[in-house]
Amino acid sequence: PGVPISVDYVMGYALFGFPNGVNAGAVSVNGNNLTFATSNGMNYYNSFSQTSPSSLSNVTFDGSQQHTWTVAGGNGIPAINDGLVSPNTFAITAPVSNATITKANALNVTWTNTTTTDSMMIVMVSLAGGNPYVSSILSNNGSFTIPAASMNAFPAGDAMLQVVKFRYKIAAVSGKNYAIVAEIVK
Repeated sequence: PGVPISVDYVMGYALFGFPNGVNAGAVSVNGNNLTFATSNGMNYYNSFSQTSPSSLSNVTFDGSQQHTWTVAGGNGIPAINDGLVSPNTFAITAPVSNATITKANALNVTWTNTTTTDSMMIVMVSLAGGNPYVSSILSNNGSFTIPAASMNAFPAGDAMLQVVKFRYKIAAVSGKNYAIVAEIVK
């Protein structure tokens, strides 16, 4: 209840320096500047505003567009100019939106637009609380089953399923490794 079925936004997020993040200078993706923010002791960059949401321009998920990240550098973070090609968009074919499922049974999740270059992950969260179910990194073969034993751990009530398609690469810059990720969450 109160959770939208589908919301489409293209956004950028960056965190430099573990665990709380640091200001690494100006950060952009495909020419879109990300805003540096501090919240609850975390320092990060984000293109998305909860009070005035909008999508990034010139950032698509068609499996061919390069997502280029530019970081000015600062506070021990080097200048970075690197990126990766986006994954292809996809559709979830099962379960259908607002499906009623029996948690005593395994849940088969299926999707379209499979490729060998994209990876997948399945996440299910009970809206009543408790620990979420998070799969390992999966092959993008169009199907995965959440075991009944994992479903039984959820309390009765509503749950939210997220199917994540992503690509990533590790950029080695100035002796440090930085993960660059492009993902689609449905």
